[in-house]
Amino acid sequence: MGNETMGPLEHLEHPWNETMEHPYLDLVVDKILKQSLGCFGIFINSIAIWILVTKKKMQNMFLHLLACSLIADNGYLLMALLTTMHYEFKIEFLAWIVGYFSVPFKGVFYAANVLITVNLAYERYISINDSSGYKASMTIASFRYQRLKKYIIFFTLFPLLFNLPRF
Repeated sequence: MGNETMGPLEHLEHPWNETMEHPYLDLVVDKILKQSLGCFGIFINSIAIWILVTKKKMQNMFLHLLACSLIADNGYLLMALLTTMHYEFKIEFLAWIVGYFSVPFKGVFYAANVLITVNLAYERYISINDSSGYKASMTIASFRYQRLKKYIIFFTLFPLLFNLPRF
């Protein structure tokens, strides 16, 4: 009578149960796939940064901020790769790097990326509200670089100060 309530496949043995993960799936997904996608992300972001910075027609404030965002993404991905290499591959000599460098700087890069996104939204807001004045002021290279320098100082120092307790 107990077998009547069971489904047609419930009596079969599974290669693993709910408490134990499949070891090959764990190896492929958690170790190899994470590292491969992280390296691919750093590579693609680096190509995009190179394109945004070197092309003459792409010299505007929005694209400079976008390049800064990609730099922060690369920093976060690199710190995540170091952390994953230590915890997943059990590389012990990375222990001091992870504890004192990788984990705190993951927070710094994450906070910097959030601030850059807010600055991107602010720049878009200004360009929509005052399109003629904004375009005129952004054609002056020295004004654009001075404004970009202020942004870079802000989203470099504030995340460092914000994440200071992690160090």
